[in-house]
Amino acid sequence: MESKKFLFFLVITLILSFTNFPAIAQEVIKLKFSTGYPPPPDLTAVDHVWFMDEVKKRTKGRVTFDVFWGGALGKPLEHIDMIKRGVADIGRVPLLFHPDRAPLWAYEFAFPFAPGDPEDIAKVWWKLHDEFPIIQKQLEKDNQIALQVTLIDDYHLLSRVPLKTLADLKGKLVGASGIYFPKQLEVVGSKAHISPMGERYMQLKLGTIDANHGPIEYIRGFKLFEVGKHLLITNIGAWASGAVTMNLDAWKKIPPDIQKVFGEVGKEAGVVHGKRLKEEREKDIKFLKEQGVTFYTLSEAEKEKWASMVPDLPGILVKDLEGKGFPAGKYLKRWYEEHKKLGHKWYYTPTW
Repeated sequence: MESKKFLFFLVITLILSFTNFPAIAQEVIKLKFSTGYPPPPDLTAVDHVWFMDEVKKRTKGRVTFDVFWGGALGKPLEHIDMIKRGVADIGRVPLLFHPDRAPLWAYEFAFPFAPGDPEDIAKVWWKLHDEFPIIQKQLEKDNQIALQVTLIDDYHLLSRVPLKTLADLKGKLVGASGIYFPKQLEVVGSKAHISPMGERYMQLKLGTIDANHGPIEYIRGFKLFEVGKHLLITNIGAWASGAVTMNLDAWKKIPPDIQKVFGEVGKEAGVVHGKRLKEEREKDIKFLKEQGVTFYTLSEAEKEKWASMVPDLPGILVKDLEGKGFPAGKYLKRWYEEHKKLGHKWYYTPTW
C-alpha cells in the first residue's frame, strides 16, 4: 500500500515538474502624465516619451502611461498644483516660474555667461540634488518628487540688424524673460521687453523689439529666422528650467523595485535630453544658414568687458536666499566648482 502511495506522489511530482504554469499576473500601474507643452517633435516632449518608454520597458510593462499633451488638463503654470492635488500623477512642472515655491531653480542667469552645455547641466544638477536634500524637501511641501530635470539650451541674440559688439547693443530693445538678463542688458545700454516667446515673431516683424534673447531651437521652432536674419552667438548660458515630478502619494504606492527604475531612468533622461539638444542645435545652425541667417560671435574680450560691468547678481541672490534659510552660498559654490571641473570658462568669481 505504501509503495502505491509513493508511486502516486512520484507521478504527480513528475507531471508538475514538466507543466508550464502561467506566471501570476502582477497588477499594472497606470499613471496619468500631463504637460502644458506641445507633443513631439518638440524636443522636450521627445525625451518625455523616451523616459516613459524606458520605464515601461525596464518594468516589463508593469507601468503604463496615459499622456495628455499641450495643456489638455491644464496650462503650464497650473501643473505644480495639478501634481500636488493628484489631478495628474506625473507631469512637467516649469519650476522656474515658481521661485517662491522652488527657490533653488533658474539661478543660472544671475551669472554672466553661465554654463552652456545642457548635458553637463543635467549631470551637475542631479549630483547636487543628491548632495543637498533641501531641494527635494521644498518639492515635498507641494506633495511631489522630482524624477527628471528639464533643460533649455544655450541663449543667443537674434536681431533685425547686425549686432556684433557691445556698442551695437546700445539703445536696442530686446525680447527677454526673467529678472536677471534684463539687468545684464541695462549695463550695455539695452533694455528688455518682457514677453512670451510665442509673441516675439510679430514683435520682431513690426519692430516692437530689435532683437530676441533665446536658444537656437526656439529660433527655428517659432520661425523667428523669417523676421530676424542676424544671430550673435553670445553663449549667455543654458539652464534647468524645471522637472518632471510625481505626486508624492502616488509615488509611495509604487513598489521599491519600480521606484528604483524611475530613479535610474530619470537621471539618464536628463543626460539623454542634453545630448539631443546639442545634436539638434547643430542641425538647426545648418538650417538657419540655409535660410539666409548671418552668424556672428561675441569676442572673448567683449565677454570679459560685459561680465565686468554686470552687478554682483549672484551675490545678491545668495544673500536673499540665505536670509530665507536656504544654503544658497554653499550650493551655488558647489555648482560653480563642478562646472569649472567640466571645463566651463567663468567670467565671474564668487564673492561669497
